[in-house]
Amino acid sequence: MPGYSSVETRGFIVGCRENGMSIREIAERVNMAQSTVKRWIARSQDNLLDRPLSTRAKSGRPKVTTQEQDNAIVEMTREMPFTNTTQIKEELQLNCSANTIARRLHASELHARTPAKKIELTEAHAAARLAFCHANLERDWSQVIFTDEKVFSTSDETPLLKVWRPNNSRYLPEYVRTTRASGRHSLGYWGWMHRAGPGEVVQVTPPRFNSRRYIEILEEVLLPSVRTIYPEEEMEQIVLVQDNCSIHTARIVQDWFEDHPELVVLIWPSKSPDLNPIENLWGQMVFNWNNPPERVRFRTVAELDENVTRVWENMRGRDYCQNMVDGMRQRLQECIDNRGYYTHY
Repeated sequence: MPGYSSVETRGFIVGCRENGMSIREIAERVNMAQSTVKRWIARSQDNLLDRPLSTRAKSGRPKVTTQEQDNAIVEMTREMPFTNTTQIKEELQLNCSANTIARRLHASELHARTPAKKIELTEAHAAARLAFCHANLERDWSQVIFTDEKVFSTSDETPLLKVWRPNNSRYLPEYVRTTRASGRHSLGYWGWMHRAGPGEVVQVTPPRFNSRRYIEILEEVLLPSVRTIYPEEEMEQIVLVQDNCSIHTARIVQDWFEDHPELVVLIWPSKSPDLNPIENLWGQMVFNWNNPPERVRFRTVAELDENVTRVWENMRGRDYCQNMVDGMRQRLQECIDNRGYYTHY
């Protein structure tokens, strides 16, 4: 039997006494002083105590905020989630530290986190996305061609990093993250993917990329490469996904699609890159070259172009595109569950 006076031990003491054991015998059994045993027996016999075997309330330093103030802290944060603890303190005129406010928020399951970055959506955008997801929830996406453009840069695209360093060593070279004020280069690319993996990728750096150049890509890159995988006798029409940028929706591009009925463009809602799985492919490419074992740094346009091509080709033969396309139903369902607003994709 433990020597500390747990609730179970106190119950054991009372039970032994009711069974006729002496104070000395009980004290020996529970390894306690006889005075402690007597005290718990007396408390159990005191009818004025509602919970005779429980521990008395502990004393301690009183809270520096009242319950009303705690409620105000939480209410203000829920109404203005991007406010900080210093602003809360000033707005509510609280006589406590910012750390105290943070503790009150933590107790209410509110924690400071880095916010997700998403395209701004209006109610009209959300309504269009919701309608699209309902209309296409049961679609077979396994043979749909997803297209998109992406700009890559020679600048470091990794997120904010932290460095472990000794005190007073912030400006030592080994602990400094260097940046380049000039010499930054960017290249634009157009690419397509399907369930079986990446298709082709083409450099389309502005200002050379326009509607006429887009038609050239459709004629000289998209159609030939897709038809090698899906011959016309196997798939008469090809369902194509593209976003609504002006290059894609120009009159000459629409006329071109009318002259090529074998390509069926799926009407895509505006502001919806999260619904297109090729966006995840671009993101995975950036992740791969920013992290070992493929982590690289490049300074020239030639190095950047070589790296984009290399990482694109390295995505072949993996299950990544298959998993993304197979998850389209879940992707659309999440958008429906969020009433047309943001998904985690």
